[in-house]
Amino acid sequence: MLGRGHIAGALCLVAVGFWLIPHAFGRDEIVVPFSPLPPWKFIDDSGFAGAYAEVMRTTAMRLGKPIEFIECPLKRCLRFMETGRADLVIGLRASPDRSAYIRFLETPYRMSSGKVFYLKKGGGKSIRSHDDLYRLTIGTKLGAKYAPAFDDDTGIRKVAARSYPQNFDMLDRGRTDALIIAEDQGEYWISALGYRDKFEKAAFFYRDEGPRSLGVSRRSPLMREFGAVEAVMRQLIEDGTLEGIYRRQYFERFGIPMDLRAEGGSWVSKLLP
Repeated sequence: MLGRGHIAGALCLVAVGFWLIPHAFGRDEIVVPFSPLPPWKFIDDSGFAGAYAEVMRTTAMRLGKPIEFIECPLKRCLRFMETGRADLVIGLRASPDRSAYIRFLETPYRMSSGKVFYLKKGGGKSIRSHDDLYRLTIGTKLGAKYAPAFDDDTGIRKVAARSYPQNFDMLDRGRTDALIIAEDQGEYWISALGYRDKFEKAAFFYRDEGPRSLGVSRRSPLMREFGAVEAVMRQLIEDGTLEGIYRRQYFERFGIPMDLRAEGGSWVSKLLP
């Protein structure tokens, strides 16, 4: 016969099980884990904001479903996708370990951003090839990855900072000669910090055209509608909706020039054959 302690423990396990089973109580909304990633997704006075938030709302609307955002640090967001607590995610790069519990769409919402170098204007330094990096000190962000040719080259002097604003400050004060950053983020910080007249991009950059796609939790009921999600994303590209979102929520919102060097001017134009 089970004692009270065993019964309580069993009930607790049942309760946890229901928490981990998505839509256990008939919930129909699409649950989206939301880890802030400026400039694409962030939280402001209006709530969950940015281009990626609008992409998710538009996708849910076209699927005819309500949407619920859950703010979480990246590690917890991944856990929600693994257990099925969340259904659909944006802003993650696909990898073998993530693909074990997330199925990524074949149709990307954008291509990855090239990795560029910023120099101080009038500083007398230039970067025209990988070899030029050996005579410079390059600022990086702690824990960030850029390109294998750069990340794996121990001959390059690298100084890591905790944030990109700190990276730009170090460059401004001469503690580094250049900094490396994804171009989409670099252009955002240049505008946000008012540094457009202080820094310029080097001629050399690492191209990165890997696809970035929405991911569906393999334990989510939304997997039964995976084809519909795929069709919606393709439709958003073909009818110009996706490009309109990027124009409003990124280029116009932050005053960013359209002629991004490592992007060819538009991510969306390269999404479909």
